[in-house]
Amino acid sequence: MDIQPECPHGFPEIENSTHVLLHCPHYSVARRELKNEIEKLKLPFDVPTLTGVNFSIPKQTQEKIAKSLINFTTSSKIIKRI
Repeated sequence: MDIQPECPHGFPEIENSTHVLLHCPHYSVARRELKNEIEKLKLPFDVPTLTGVNFSIPKQTQEKIAKSLINFTTSSKIIKRI
């Protein structure tokens, strides 16, 4: 397999979860809905919140975040690369 650590969309960053979830301009349109959901919940838009490791967030709220994250990964087609 030809696996490269750089962003495949031409941006000069390593492609990791932080880059994909928070910063990559290629995913900005798909990310908008996810970010709006987190802002409505008045939570920080960061990797621990998005991935469910911010344990101060109630389970019911984490389920809402997980649903939005699933929508992001499918609408952005990241799911096909995982």
